[in-house]
Amino acid sequence: MGYSLAASILLDPSYAFADINAGGHRIHAKLCTIGKWVIVVKGSIDTIQSILNGDFAAAKQHFWAYLMSFAVLLGLPWILDQIEGVFKE
Repeated sequence: MGYSLAASILLDPSYAFADINAGGHRIHAKLCTIGKWVIVVKGSIDTIQSILNGDFAAAKQHFWAYLMSFAVLLGLPWILDQIEGVFKE
């Protein structure tokens, strides 16, 4: 059993790591869902607090920082897939 598994991984690693990749995408989707709501709540609190203090520059800075955080959260797997594609070809 162990030898056949090792041979299949050596011959075609895509079979061995297909489940890992699919599992990683499921974990990332859950992380994005949780992260989105953490960013919405925390970003709203910080932005509103800055506006109430009269610091509109800080409010704008908070808004863009949380927006960039969410963009990185969504975009990181895509860019890593693009980099991986460059090295596979």
